[in-house]
Amino acid sequence: MEWIAEGLTLCFVGSLVLLITALDGSQDPVSRHVYRISAVMLIIMAGLTLLTGARTSIVPIKVCPIVKTTVAALFLVGSVL
Repeated sequence: MEWIAEGLTLCFVGSLVLLITALDGSQDPVSRHVYRISAVMLIIMAGLTLLTGARTSIVPIKVCPIVKTTVAALFLVGSVL
């Protein structure tokens, strides 16, 4: 069940960023706040996955914190540019 909840959360965060950018553009102050809040959420999820998924032998779960942190960094860079 945790995988499903996390997957839905990731889909929601990605869809939210996509829709906000498509509707309001990337220079809108609200868009920048959405990027930053989404980045914080991804960093929190990366930390949770790192703590809970570190004991598994499944490689995609071990790589997931790196991917989430990278995407969070890209959101933060995107909110500054």
